[in-house]
Amino acid sequence: MKPVNGSQFTYIDAILALLPLAKFYPAETLDEIEWVDERPQPTNEEVLAKLEELGTFNEGLERLRQERNKKLAETDWVSGTDVPQELKDVWNPYRQELRDITSVYDSDDGVVWPTPPA
Repeated sequence: MKPVNGSQFTYIDAILALLPLAKFYPAETLDEIEWVDERPQPTNEEVLAKLEELGTFNEGLERLRQERNKKLAETDWVSGTDVPQELKDVWNPYRQELRDITSVYDSDDGVVWPTPPA
């Protein structure tokens, strides 16, 4: 399988993005796939649209998500059952701001990160 239209992605990437863990036998072309998955299969149009979407991969957004995930992981201790609720109440708004950062920014350029509680 070759990437489509100069993209780094193949139709298999698009199918798996649309239907995680899809079961099928790949073929040289999209029309020749042998499906063994019991779930409804995506249409060729859906696969091609997803392939186009994957081709417009936003590297800055991916870097933003990686940094956000790192900051969240550093504060995972807050979710522990032994952490007092008062401390959780202080840290949870910060963690929510981190989760919401991708709805405010679409790249890591110029991001103003929330300040963690003192």
